[in-house]
Amino acid sequence: MLLLVTGLFFALCSAFLRSRYPVSAFLFFLYAGSFFCGWIIGKDISITDGRDLFNFLFTVLVLSGFALVFCQCDKKMTLSISNLRFFKVFGVFLGFALFLSLIINIYIVVSSIEYVVSGNVSVTKFKNQGEAARLIREWVNPSLVFYANLVSGAGLIAILYHFYYLNENKRLLSGLFFLLSLNLPLVGLHALSRASTVQFVLMYACIYFYIYHALEPAIRKRFNIRLCVVGGFFVVSFLLITYYRFSGSSFYDIPEDSLIKNRVFYSIFDYFSQWINNSIVVLGRFSLEDMWFGRSSSSLLDYIFERLGFDVQPFTELSSNVLGIYGSRFNGLVSMLVYDFSYIGVFAFLFLFYLVIKFVSNEGPVLDGFSVPVIAFMVSVPILFFSNNYLANELFSLSGLYAVLFVLLSKIRYTFESKGKEASSST
Repeated sequence: MLLLVTGLFFALCSAFLRSRYPVSAFLFFLYAGSFFCGWIIGKDISITDGRDLFNFLFTVLVLSGFALVFCQCDKKMTLSISNLRFFKVFGVFLGFALFLSLIINIYIVVSSIEYVVSGNVSVTKFKNQGEAARLIREWVNPSLVFYANLVSGAGLIAILYHFYYLNENKRLLSGLFFLLSLNLPLVGLHALSRASTVQFVLMYACIYFYIYHALEPAIRKRFNIRLCVVGGFFVVSFLLITYYRFSGSSFYDIPEDSLIKNRVFYSIFDYFSQWINNSIVVLGRFSLEDMWFGRSSSSLLDYIFERLGFDVQPFTELSSNVLGIYGSRFNGLVSMLVYDFSYIGVFAFLFLFYLVIKFVSNEGPVLDGFSVPVIAFMVSVPILFFSNNYLANELFSLSGLYAVLFVLLSKIRYTFESKGKEASSST
């Protein structure tokens, strides 16, 4: 019953905010869907004492805070690029860099699918037991794999170009940059992981809602039809991977009161809701002695330090030591942030999160296009509320770094050009 009530609360928040704050409304909609999924398959939150109740209410509060932060991203009626010359020149370099990584990523993903479908290994073993990492470097030169992993994060910026050229009714360029943005999920599909596909689809949906009212009405209507087709492709991909992983698996014990009896569909509902119970369990075990001091949010730094020759304990090992069997499960964003920064630190993290969104979100009806990649990166935090901290993914950490550099470069160039124009006009 608690799952149903909480789902209804988030659904009401979504309905209340949908007309003016589409991104916030979509996040509340996702939260509601997660709790409804848990209720449908018969999950029940185990609240045994006051601490469990506090942790549950704390989780609801923090998730609501993440969603409400995006009320600063209210609907905009016009899409603007403040420095169009830089935007187009940068787009050329971006296109060439991402095209090569796209070819590499497609080859790796096709090879992975063929390897698994041929019966050489199960998807679970291929993904979780190191088969993928070893085989990929046998199929493709390791230097090319490194290039693809390094560059693919810039696919986040390609999403802006995709929407910009869509609004300009330049369908070929819009479609091209959409293909280039697919570097983001394709890297995750190297090992046939569902997470990168889910993350990309949800992030793309958030940005689409953010930019929706800034698109021309006629373009929106045509694009919605194409979006349904492309969205169907991603859904089919997700279902296929799920089928091959769980159709013959005994991994799940389906509760008797679950309305879903099929293992494949049950695994999807569980995928989206298992964090609810897990978060209560791991938060109930938390103590200050177990703090990670930001380790789950700084794997990119670990990756860099490791390449520089420093001895770095893998985060997977750290989480396993602290959480035991829950170290490899979906425990939810809030619980991971608590282990990273403590309860008080979570509010500090949320406040910094708010400041970044406030800085890049412009007031008024005009949407500054250069803010889109940063918003896309930031929204990736709450859309993966049901999994572990997404910042543990080096690819999306890199994409955030690229997004910030993209904004800074555009501002610097724009400042120099503005000063040059003022000087020439004065003479």
